[in-house]
Order: sequence, then structure tokens, then C-alpha cells
Amino acid sequence: MRQRRLFLWALFFGIGPGACSSQGASGRTDAGSQDTSAQSPDAGLVDSGTIDPLQPFTQKIVPQLEDFTDNTQPVSEACPNVVAVAVSKKLRFVEGRGNLAPGPQSLLQIGSVTKVLTGLIAAELVRQNQLSPSSTPAQLLASDLASTAAPLPSLELILAHQAGLPNFPANLVDRNFDGRRDLERDPRAPAEDYSRLDLANYLGRARLLPSGSYRYSNLGFGILALSMQDQQGLSNYHELLEKYLISALELGSTYGNISVIPADKRDLIVAGTVLEQDRRGTGRLGQMGILAGSGEVVSSGEDLVRLLQALIGSAVPELQATVELALRPVAAGPEGRQMGYGIEIETQGSQLRYRKAGSTSSYSAYLLFSRAPQAGVMVVCGCGSFSPVRKLAESIYQELLEVL
Repeated sequence: MRQRRLFLWALFFGIGPGACSSQGASGRTDAGSQDTSAQSPDAGLVDSGTIDPLQPFTQKIVPQLEDFTDNTQPVSEACPNVVAVAVSKKLRFVEGRGNLAPGPQSLLQIGSVTKVLTGLIAAELVRQNQLSPSSTPAQLLASDLASTAAPLPSLELILAHQAGLPNFPANLVDRNFDGRRDLERDPRAPAEDYSRLDLANYLGRARLLPSGSYRYSNLGFGILALSMQDQQGLSNYHELLEKYLISALELGSTYGNISVIPADKRDLIVAGTVLEQDRRGTGRLGQMGILAGSGEVVSSGEDLVRLLQALIGSAVPELQATVELALRPVAAGPEGRQMGYGIEIETQGSQLRYRKAGSTSSYSAYLLFSRAPQAGVMVVCGCGSFSPVRKLAESIYQELLEVL
């Protein structure tokens, strides 16, 4: 049976995230705030005084979100919870659906979309002349890793997945190299507690492939983020994110490491799920140890609005030079696309579009945007390795183009 309760948060023109009612992951309005959900069918919509593009957009998107979370469908085709974000120059939209009634303040893990944030930080440091695209991890890492990282190529090759590195280190679940999987490793978060010593042990034994051809690598982005952390004298990925993006984007609920999520925010976490044959099992946030910069970020719909605004160029003018650098093609990517700094670039006619998928054992995300026209979509759901999230993001993006 479809989830029929409507939880809609739509932001139009000058109405920012603060216009939303204060809600938890349950969707209930907090005590002391005003619940306007019963006032009218258009509650949450703001009319600019001209034709409102948001209402027809919403009418097309709502059925898609309901289908996406329809629990009568096979588990391979439906997910219990989803949050969709859409942004243009004039429109800002956040909507949640599901059995946990996720809203704009709910927290979900964005997986490898984290790499877009890591790429933006690298672009900012390049722009500030604090590092060069030709810099290597060995030049930036602290002494415990610098010597073993000597064979690694430039940061730009790592950013474009051209460094010859594998997806994950060989000792991710076999930390002592005895040829057997460590029984204590939770398959839902195999990189949890992966340490600097574990990385040093791996790099000391690794035989890398030649650089210069596309080979997707979580390991590479983890090393990249760790290199920037060491260069900046920071202790974890969240501190790096906080220093260069959280403040600049005014993000109030984005966390680079799960361990730093405040206790009073944890009830906003939307539980993820893992696929267990023909059913959905209990998931968990994927912790990645020192490789957090490749995929550990947890964020909310409210914050993803702000990120999308910066990416499409409709807000945060002080970051636009950084965004443009990160989106510059630097190498060949998958499926005929090119690679920027951690993001795929494709040509559709005369239009450039930018994509990034993210997936953990328990969450999936898809980012799709363009800067001309200015339109962006992000969909995050509580199902691991869930490919329908891409189709939903593409559909919402096409609907968004219709109301520009």
C-alpha cells in the first residue's frame, strides 16, 4: 500500500530553509512550532505573484516518489525512504517520502557523492596556491605515510581516477594479510576503523597499475583527503570539510565523519537498509576510517539545497571560481564521459551535465546538475546499492527543465 501521507517542504524564491517547520525524522512537528500542514492543499507553497512553477512540478514529482517507496513492489524496485532535492535559479524544492516520513532536516548518507565535496576542497586549495595539481601524496602526508606513498602519482590523476589504484586496499577486510577475512569486520561497514597503520601496511606491499587510464578508486580519494588533512594539520575529514566547505556553504547538518554527529541530531538519522535475498534487512551508516573522504558524509535535504545552489552557480558567488575549477575536464572517464575533480562530465547536445552516484551497503544517492541551464537534482534513499535512484534523479531533472 502506498504511503498516502503527504510531507511536502517546498521553497520558492526568497524563502530559505528556515521557512520549513521544525521536523524530526518522524515527520512530526516539534512542540512549540506551528503546524500548518492542515491549512490548505497549497501549504508550503509560496506564490511569487506570477505563475508558480512549483505546483505543476510537485504534481509530477509526488507520484514518482510514492511509486519509489511503494512497499507492494519487489524490494529490487522500491525503497522504504527517500528524500529528493531540486534546485534552479528560481526554485528550491525538498520532499521526503517513506515509512519514516523523512523531511528536509532528516539525515542520510550520500556515499561517494562525498567525492564531489573532496574535489571541491582540492580545487579550493589549488586556487589558494596551497597545493598544485601536480603535487603528490608523499609531499603532503605526515612522516608515518610519506615514504610508503612515494609511488603514488599526482593529485590530479587521483582526482580523475587515473592513478592506477584499486577500488579498495587489499587489506580492507584482511588487516593482517593472513588470507582470511577478519570475522569482526561488519560487511555493512568493512572499512570501519581502517587506520593509518593499515594503510602503511598496504602501501608497503602494493603493486600499482600504470597511471593514465580510468580506474575508479575509493582508496585514491581516501588518500587524497588524508593528504589534505595532513597538510592542513587537521585530525579528521570533518575538520577539513568544516574549514573549507561547511562554513562557506552555511551547512548546518552535514558531517564528514559519523562519529561527530551530535547526540541531539542522531534521532534525525533515517535508518538505511541492506538487501537480503527477497527482503530488506537492517542497515547502518558506513564508517570508513581514515578513508572517510571517499564516502562517509551524512547530510540533510536542507544542506543539499545549498550545495546544489553552489554547484549550479545560483548562489555562493565566493565559491564559483572553485566550482569552475573542480568541473574542468582533466581526463577521460567512463561511458565516453570526461572526469573533473571527482565528478563525471557528459555532453548532451550543446549542454554540459555533471553526474555522481553514491552507494554504501545501506544508502544510495545520485547527483545530476547543469550550470547552463541552472538546474540540479539530488536524490538520497535508505537502500544500499539501489540502482533505481539514478532513474528517479534523471526523471526529476527532466521535469525541472520543463519549469525553468
